[in-house]
Amino acid sequence: GKIYIKCEEFEKAERHLVIFLESQKTVSSETHLALADALQKQNKYLEAEKFLNAALLLDPQNLDISERKKILSNLINSTTASDA
Repeated sequence: GKIYIKCEEFEKAERHLVIFLESQKTVSSETHLALADALQKQNKYLEAEKFLNAALLLDPQNLDISERKKILSNLINSTTASDA
């Protein structure tokens, strides 16, 4: 999935990361973060937020995740405001 993100093939990244998440008993915050990135690049902000929250639950001290969550919240708020 991460290779597809680097190649900017975000739909393929999403598909492979979801399959990986569903096939594993335990998954790292890094996998959730990668899926959130792929979703965000496709403007699927609310879905991305779900996986950022999961990453934060797995790694609550990770400042990078917290910062990405703030950025995503701003994107969600600006999208919601422009839709109104």
